[in-house]
Parts: sequence; structure tokens; C-alpha cells
Amino acid sequence: LSKIADAGFKYIEISIAHKSGLSQMTDAEVIDLLTTKRNQAAANGLTVWSIHLPFEDKVWTNIGGEEAIRCQSVENIMRVLRLCNQAIPECKNYVLHASKSVNPSATAISQAHKSLEEMDVVAKQFGVRFCVENLVGSFCYTIDDHKAVIEPFDNVFATFDIGHANCKAYD
Repeated sequence: LSKIADAGFKYIEISIAHKSGLSQMTDAEVIDLLTTKRNQAAANGLTVWSIHLPFEDKVWTNIGGEEAIRCQSVENIMRVLRLCNQAIPECKNYVLHASKSVNPSATAISQAHKSLEEMDVVAKQFGVRFCVENLVGSFCYTIDDHKAVIEPFDNVFATFDIGHANCKAYD
């Protein structure tokens, strides 16, 4: 973090990872983890500009999946959002993967829309926004599919990862 600050950066993104045992952690443990990350950033003169929500598991965070998985994923993400908002209330940007599914079907996009509609209510209450990231190997892989997921919403934005786009051979 000190090297990042020494290079002149002021803002960073932190991640809260499912693979770190998030589903087994108590709310207090998650808040403690996030507070530690926030304090480490602040000690180096950095501000947490965004939080990358969990993404490692296609069942735990798949907002474009079949209904049971979609509902559980929304619940999981909303829990993390609430805890992040308690620990780092100044952070207003939450990066979200819509799915690890490569199926760009109308059903997957419709499921993602349903999820984002539910989640956006809470995001607006907290004064934050979701930023859906383009992904390699997902239905948000192409620019058109990525746009189709976020377009209906006024409080959902795009995070455009140029490394992911490069994998698709976009220049």
C-alpha cells in the first residue's frame, strides 16, 4: 500500500472474497476484516473508492443464474453490501460480477435484471451504486451483452476491465 501511495495514487479498490471463508464468518468478523483493510489503506493515505464484491463461486454470487441460485446470490451479496456499508460508509462504488455463466441467453440477462432491480433498492437506500464488470467467460463478455445488463438502470454502471476486454481481442 505504501508503494501505491508513493506512486501518487489516492484511491484503491479492495476485495471481500468468498474464498476466504466469508460464508462461515460472523457479521462482526466480516466488519472487523473490512475495518482492518480500510485502516491499512488510510494509514497509507489511501481512500477506498470501490469494493469488489465476492465473485469466486458461480453458485454463491450468480445473479443471472436459475431462480434458487439467483435468490441465494442476491441474499449473499446484500449481506456483504450491508456489512461493507457499516465498515466503510464513505465507499460508494461496489463492483459486481453478474455471473460466471457463459450463457448470454435472454433468461440469464432477465435473471440479472431481476436481481439488480432488487439489489438497487438497497443500494439507493445506502447512497451507493453497483458497477457491473465485463468478464472473461461470462455473458457480460461482449460490450453488447454488458450494456444489455446495465442499460435499464439509472444507478447501475459499468466497470470496464481493459484486461478482460483484451482477452476478447478488443483493441
